[in-house]
Amino acid sequence: MTSENRAKISVSVDLSTFKLALETEVTHDALDAFLTGLMDTIEKSAKKIEKTFGSLKVATEQAGTPSSSTKPYPLGGISDPLVSVARRLGVDAQKLVGNNLFGFKEDRPQLFDPTKFKSAGAAARVLLFLYEVGLERSEVQYEEFQKAFDLSKIKGRKLSQVVADWTKGAVIDSSRYKSGEELILSAKGAADAISELRGALGLGPP
Repeated sequence: MTSENRAKISVSVDLSTFKLALETEVTHDALDAFLTGLMDTIEKSAKKIEKTFGSLKVATEQAGTPSSSTKPYPLGGISDPLVSVARRLGVDAQKLVGNNLFGFKEDRPQLFDPTKFKSAGAAARVLLFLYEVGLERSEVQYEEFQKAFDLSKIKGRKLSQVVADWTKGAVIDSSRYKSGEELILSAKGAADAISELRGALGLGPP
């Protein structure tokens, strides 16, 4: 069978102290089922794998053709988003590697343990901060943020209640939210998020 009828699948762990690469090929007809099973397995094991090894990168490319450029956001591993967050927190990025509090899954941040924060509002504020700083998003639509809020399993208050509190407390840009349901932290909201995230990570005050 020619290479045009096959796709190459690569999974790699690439750290300064540990490197692992696995590679296989599957037919185009079986590619969808193979990827679904592979991603399900990685999804179930991601936190354990990345806590141990630091970074998990998954890439697929069709044999015989140049691979497309994708930007991995590993959960708990060294990545551009993690470096950006560390810079705003004023700490070395290595201090955040393997943390059990947050990570980035594809193009969405996730809190692993929102109970580390004093309230649902505090947890959600940090989540929005991770969007803005880690993923360099100037704003986040309410509907999209709802998915991240649910993924992080933030309990105690509904997102609509949290956002209502934010608008009253000048945590977000109220005018942008009212005009287009865009969530953007104010300077006060960002400062509070930094303090709360540092505290939850055990880093102390800035």
